[in-house]
Amino acid sequence: MVAVTADVSSFYHELNPGFMLKDEFNRLFDLELTDEEAKLHRLFITAIQAWADKTPLRKGLPVGLPASAVVANMALIELDRLMEKQVAPLYYGRYVDDFLLVMENGAGFDSTEDLWEWLFARSDGLLNWKDKEREAVRFKPAYLNDSQILFANSKNKVFLLSGEQGKRLVESIAWQIYQRASEWRALPNLPADARQIGTDLVAAVQKDGEAADNLRKTAALTMRRAGFAIKLRDFEAYERDLPPEIWQAHRHAFFRAFI
Repeated sequence: MVAVTADVSSFYHELNPGFMLKDEFNRLFDLELTDEEAKLHRLFITAIQAWADKTPLRKGLPVGLPASAVVANMALIELDRLMEKQVAPLYYGRYVDDFLLVMENGAGFDSTEDLWEWLFARSDGLLNWKDKEREAVRFKPAYLNDSQILFANSKNKVFLLSGEQGKRLVESIAWQIYQRASEWRALPNLPADARQIGTDLVAAVQKDGEAADNLRKTAALTMRRAGFAIKLRDFEAYERDLPPEIWQAHRHAFFRAFI
């Protein structure tokens, strides 16, 4: 097997969100918007463009805006379709601007350039070298002709994998991608029992800081810092989306655990 990892250089800063208003992009979807939906869509993109005009680069997406990740993902939808239909990989996964591609090494690639040339031949012109120096790969569908989407060779990695160890490595990376995506993108789930809140936030630890598995080893009860940060984010979502009386017991349990 052969595995390829790559990510776009300065993706948010180089992407022009105006592509979502272009006919070349809209023709990719069998979608009809109502007049109100089309107006809202146009206002949203125009607002991002107005923000970009006030930045030094006069382009790009605002980092930290949740909707920016949606726009960024849509920009690379043709890359996803290319990988799935033309390459037919064993595994393909993408998290915004990072992707992992795993496929059979039937062509017997000897170098990174050989592999990219093989991909170019199947990309219908969407992928190619940026210039003669071959220091970066350019992704340029028609709807992104005013954006610079480059996979710099300094970040592109190719791994030749074989046997059981190669399989385990791929599974491990795929699991990490799933964990990363699910942790930050999944909607917060309100526990059925409010008592679970305190259990999630605190842990009995030993003198060396490791979690204790029995009373004899317990030296202290401490707050799980990373868990607290994620739980606090969830509670901010509850406050926005739920009536106060629905999660009153959970709110009190959170305060008790923190105090």
